[in-house]
Amino acid sequence: MSSNRDQTKRIWQGALILTFAALITKVLSAVYRIPYQNIAGDIGFYVYQQVYPFYAIAFTLAIYGFPVIISKELSNREKNNDQELLSTYFYSLSLISTVVGLFLFILAEPLARWMGDPLLTGPLRVTALTYFVVPILSVFRGYFQGQGWMTPTAVSQLTDQSVRVVFILVLAYVMIIGGYGPYGAGLGAAIGSVLGALAGAMCLLLYFWKNNKGKRISFRLGKVKKNYIFPFIKNSVLFSLTILVIVFIQLIDSLTVLRLLIESGVYAEVAKASKGIFDRGQPLIQLGTIIATSFALTIVPMISRAKQLKDNIEAKRKTELTLRLTLVFGILASVGLAIIIAPTNHLLFTNREGSDVLFVLAFAILFGALVMTTAAVLQGYDKGHVAARHILIGLLTKGIGNVLLIPTLGTLGAAISTTLCLAVIACLNIIMIYKMDGAVPMQVRQLLGVIMTVIIMGAVTLMWRMLLEYMIFAGELSRTVDGVIALSSVSVGAVTALYLIIKLNVFSEKEVSAIPFFAKLYNVINQRRDLS
Repeated sequence: MSSNRDQTKRIWQGALILTFAALITKVLSAVYRIPYQNIAGDIGFYVYQQVYPFYAIAFTLAIYGFPVIISKELSNREKNNDQELLSTYFYSLSLISTVVGLFLFILAEPLARWMGDPLLTGPLRVTALTYFVVPILSVFRGYFQGQGWMTPTAVSQLTDQSVRVVFILVLAYVMIIGGYGPYGAGLGAAIGSVLGALAGAMCLLLYFWKNNKGKRISFRLGKVKKNYIFPFIKNSVLFSLTILVIVFIQLIDSLTVLRLLIESGVYAEVAKASKGIFDRGQPLIQLGTIIATSFALTIVPMISRAKQLKDNIEAKRKTELTLRLTLVFGILASVGLAIIIAPTNHLLFTNREGSDVLFVLAFAILFGALVMTTAAVLQGYDKGHVAARHILIGLLTKGIGNVLLIPTLGTLGAAISTTLCLAVIACLNIIMIYKMDGAVPMQVRQLLGVIMTVIIMGAVTLMWRMLLEYMIFAGELSRTVDGVIALSSVSVGAVTALYLIIKLNVFSEKEVSAIPFFAKLYNVINQRRDLS
């Protein structure tokens, strides 16, 4: 009994460590783009964002997709099959990664020409080197996770991302002051990404070497089982597809936006700067999505547990709470950011250019958060393949939207197609969830409360922003002033929204009791005694 408790405790501790590492990794991944843009400028940011999706695909599969499936298979099979499984996964991934890496390296020049900018060849070729590290990152992370030991994975993730961010910023700065321009900065960023992946791999190898002294664990080609390979690759890709949806949207933009702008008559240098300004929306979407989904995704494991116990009523209740949390905080984040997007743009990215494009992208936060959450819910119901199908439909919508809208609307058309893509996926997922168990995000009373909250919060935030812009600072909008406007407006909007959410009972007393921060606020605002 004691050993079972210890094992359960270790699993939960490992899950907590891995979740914390993943959260820090995501925040770092979003935040470093802001100083990078400040260093490299809009064209330098454009260069980096053009090649970033090719790195991100490898990174996501090596962090999430492959290790999760490997660890699951290792934990489900006999220990004496470990070497057989590990050999199969290592050699199959080595073959696939080498082919993809060589393909990207060799075809970098024609791919860069397809994108509309032959100068991207160098950064693309350096990015291709990341794929050669994928087998080590994936197999060793999966090996440790299969043993229930999450620390090596967490440490390697943090090492990878920390080294990557430091080298990206340092090399970009060195390239700029060295006179190599925005393309030099982009090349430096690509080198930094490869160095980060190598650091993560070295970290895992050190853990493996220390943990296996005196043990005979080796990867033997003769132990490869061909019938394991296809299910492994398929399940890994399906599992990663939800996480990769934002990356695939960026990839579609990398392949189409610049080219369509140039073909529609925009001068090449102007088109590059416009794409760089458009790409300012990516860290905002990432950060907003992380914040909007952080509460909701803590409830998803509870849904899976309720389904395992065949408690359909509890599963439905948790599903509805998850959807409502995501919807409420997603729409508040989107509307709030849209209202203060101009001063926020100036604060983060040196000027207010492209604020109309970022205004549209602000609403991608709502739909992006819903996509992440609803896909996780569908996985809890063993319907991950359905979520994958919806993502493919959404990506098709994005591609068609770019082709139709960019020639007439420019990057505003790309922003509209991004938001529409995520909206399509989110709506299809919600409809599927409703069909499965009748779960709806909120009742009419709660919906009215949310509408009132959004309207009042929006009005208060807008009036505060206008008061600062036109009366207190009288139109003198320096970067410092815009920083004061943006940060104070966020504070005013957040306090207003939280007060109204609780006062209008958008969430019940029982629901907020599961969230300590909300429970305390609920007590203070409604003058209740402690819920316990």
